[in-house]
Amino acid sequence: PSVYVRPGGHNPNGHWYAHPENHSPRTFDRLVDSLRKVCAVAQAEGVPVAVEGHVLSALDTPQRVRDLLDAVGSPMLKFNYDPVNFVGTVRQVHDTSSVLNELYALLGRDIVVAHAKDCRLADQLVVHIEEVVPGSGAMNYELFMRQFQRVCPNGYFIIEHLPNALVPQACAYVVSAARAFGIPLEQ
Repeated sequence: PSVYVRPGGHNPNGHWYAHPENHSPRTFDRLVDSLRKVCAVAQAEGVPVAVEGHVLSALDTPQRVRDLLDAVGSPMLKFNYDPVNFVGTVRQVHDTSSVLNELYALLGRDIVVAHAKDCRLADQLVVHIEEVVPGSGAMNYELFMRQFQRVCPNGYFIIEHLPNALVPQACAYVVSAARAFGIPLEQ
């Protein structure tokens, strides 16, 4: 139902890695220009484009994603609801509801897909926020799933960034959580 697109980045080691230029006005403007062109093709094909953000990317905050959607101005540009990507501080790990609520308030009307994963703090001397199997971290899955169901009742969750051996555990959690919260889910 949509084509996924990443914002890119300037770090030569990978587009999801930190680089000061990722947050520059020039990078944001280039992203707007590129997505206007992409959305013109998406419009012609009738397929929405779902953009994803991350604290290390040009789309580092929910407001920045909102700014992008507004600047591109195309009804074909939508949002991939991946709240773990916006957890960038210790406080946010301890209060994922604040991240979820901000994403939902600013981007809820544009959500077309969600990434099912979780996060937790690693016991290390400096801050390390790890992606982990859904249900084994700090994410408020009830709020996450209820918000997604409200705006995208026929949408889908994508389980990502896990070794194949952990996918069944992730799937089992997502299914059991949906049942526990009374959210209809097809497998």
